[in-house]
Amino acid sequence: NEIQNTINQFNQILIINNTINSGVSSSRNKGLSKAKGKYILFLDADDRFNNNLFNELNILLTTQPELDLISFSLQREGGANKQTKSYSNIKFDRTVFSGTEFTKLFLSKKIAQHVCSIAIRRQLLIDNNIKFNENSSLGEDIAFQIKCMSLSKQVLYLAKDYFHYNYNPDSVTNRKYTEKHLSC
Repeated sequence: NEIQNTINQFNQILIINNTINSGVSSSRNKGLSKAKGKYILFLDADDRFNNNLFNELNILLTTQPELDLISFSLQREGGANKQTKSYSNIKFDRTVFSGTEFTKLFLSKKIAQHVCSIAIRRQLLIDNNIKFNENSSLGEDIAFQIKCMSLSKQVLYLAKDYFHYNYNPDSVTNRKYTEKHLSC
């Protein structure tokens, strides 16, 4: 009900249901090809956003329309012990970085980010033909994020856990690496 109310309130959220499972990268690329809004966000079916994320983004993008990317922190929930862990770095809260600076912080693990914890200017994706690699079975989301971050002129970081990642140790994302995964 909360998600449906948010969808109705903003009237710009598009939900695409795939009838054939062709992989997460294919699904995300399909969504990108159909998107019409100014900013893009992704959300996996078993994860969730905080209720006030869209209001916060609306305010930020009204006051700072030049932002190419907004990164917000995440909270991991679940696992064997049903533990909760925040990946927020309050030191950088509400700081605007160049894409290069932010990419360095991400790669040095000073800022954690998930493909579902960013809002990306759609025009940045169009201008740079950024898509997910559908031929890779691991790491395509990180490669996508690095392209987005490094090509951004301005990246804002929010140290609030607006994204909640449902950690499942048995999921495809969390399995041990195999030779097939090394294609990335």
